[in-house]
Amino acid sequence: MKGIVGLILIGVGVILGIYVGVWVLFIGGILQIAQSVQPVNAVGIAWGIIRILFSWIGWLIVLAGCGIGGYLVK
Repeated sequence: MKGIVGLILIGVGVILGIYVGVWVLFIGGILQIAQSVQPVNAVGIAWGIIRILFSWIGWLIVLAGCGIGGYLVK
């Protein structure tokens, strides 16, 4: 039973990490910068850059899900 829960946790960690890291932060940051250019919105551009810089958080989510799930599978 622990093995099944571990595999599910690995899958959820990978999917959630990709969603948060790539879609919400990276692509969302690019879109926010593009929308803040016309008319110029410096705060929007800054938040877009910050979102892009922190898109590595998705990797932390993947590592956490795989680490905990791998421990349960073992």
